[in-house]
Amino acid sequence: MVRRDYILRIIQEAAQLISRIRALKKEQRWSEAEGSLDTEVKSLVGVNVQTVAKLSQTELLALVIRGESTLAVKEKALILSALLNEAGDIATAQNRDEESRSCYLKGLHLLLDALKEGDVFEFPEFVPRVEIFLSALKDSPLPSRRKPV
Repeated sequence: MVRRDYILRIIQEAAQLISRIRALKKEQRWSEAEGSLDTEVKSLVGVNVQTVAKLSQTELLALVIRGESTLAVKEKALILSALLNEAGDIATAQNRDEESRSCYLKGLHLLLDALKEGDVFEFPEFVPRVEIFLSALKDSPLPSRRKPV
């Protein structure tokens, strides 16, 4: 019961924040949206969005897992995936193409990893679907993900 309450609280807070970021994007208040994103990403993984965009997938997953009960890792990854989608949108709107591509790719990989772990119908409404990421990445080639030997 405690786990469920904790997870629900995290998801509710994330939904409110993402709603606020989307409102700021709609009003084209980019610096405020970026500030909110950075604050939330730092609280989730300890670094800002620009640092996350430069990390390898392994490094990013290590930050998601670090300091967290294994019971909440999937939800944390989903929230970060949604935040990276928003960061990609903001970077795209400001013609920062490489940063946007990196954010979208990181968000997509986190989402795909989470999809391996559970039922799609369990995901909060604010979590972007794979198609959203693919649409955002339509003009750039997708790297292959090799499984470790």
